[in-house]
Amino acid sequence: IVDIRTACVDNNEKFRDEYNKIMANECNKFDYISVISEGLINKLGLEKQKTFILPLGGKELTSNDIKESRECLKIIYIGVFDERKIDDTVRAFNKFSEVYGKQHTYTIIGFANNPAVEDKILKEIRNNKLNNIKYLGRIPNEELGKYFEQNNVGLSYIPMTDFFDYQPPTKTYEYLMNGLLTIATGTYENKKIINEKNGIIIEDNEESIYKALEKSLELIPNINRNEIRKTIEKYSWKNICND
Repeated sequence: IVDIRTACVDNNEKFRDEYNKIMANECNKFDYISVISEGLINKLGLEKQKTFILPLGGKELTSNDIKESRECLKIIYIGVFDERKIDDTVRAFNKFSEVYGKQHTYTIIGFANNPAVEDKILKEIRNNKLNNIKYLGRIPNEELGKYFEQNNVGLSYIPMTDFFDYQPPTKTYEYLMNGLLTIATGTYENKKIINEKNGIIIEDNEESIYKALEKSLELIPNINRNEIRKTIEKYSWKNICND
């Protein structure tokens, strides 16, 4: 059995195509292939008669009795920074908090393999006049529970490109599994799980983020974490293993 969790997501189209062809050719030599999504089966040209979907899932890391503010946005981004334009999210948040107040916060957790990417994010953070952005860097996955509890909105800012379209985003699942209202770019895989009960679909640009933050401010007083969890419960690791 060979298992595929991702196709190549390098920006270089020639490298990406060659890498995917080699991977598909190698994988088709195995007796069985498990793959993260149906879209990747078609994209890679895998032999369907011996291929099955082993989907992405998430784990609940928060308690069911969180005492939280319903009056302000506590936004979090968790993930890699490379090729993600996270500086867009910082600029949008800076504008939003200048209009709506410093009680709203943005916590950024993750890392970049390219130092220049991190520098762009830090530059935008320095433009924040209200001191309401926390940049925490890399945090081990098993320690993320308290950050899910402290925040109420998750940002899943995935580039809207053909090579990310069929790549299920880990953090979308984890935000939802822990009851966060989720702002997510409209990739094919995000649109499969984000709905009016659990989040907001956006374009991958600064203006769309800003409008989503305004919409979140309207929604957050009525958000129920348990109801958000229910929208994605079939994707818990427990249910996936049982299936």
